[in-house]
Amino acid sequence: DGLAISGKAPVIRRWPLVPGIDFAGTVISSSHADWRPGDKVILNGWGVGETHFGAYAERARVKGDWLVPLPQGMSPHDAMAVGTAGYTAMLCVIALERHGIVPDRGPVVV
Repeated sequence: DGLAISGKAPVIRRWPLVPGIDFAGTVISSSHADWRPGDKVILNGWGVGETHFGAYAERARVKGDWLVPLPQGMSPHDAMAVGTAGYTAMLCVIALERHGIVPDRGPVVV
């Protein structure tokens, strides 16, 4: 997001565009089968803030398939502290574990 709003990197790929690649929020309305008003959700990626209007807005209209439920016991603030960078690191660790690289085999640097 910092690179997007500073203009120092080609993050934003269409204009005009609201930046913000991560968000946490509450569903206001939905026609998607998985989501109901009041559901707490997070979104990372999917081109939001790059090719689709992003999270630096009061409201966002996104595809329901892009959302995941906010984990029980996690605040929206905590979820955003993880953000895309933390989510990407987690995906790397999951991929390593799928290939048999687990903590008892030694340190892993991501």
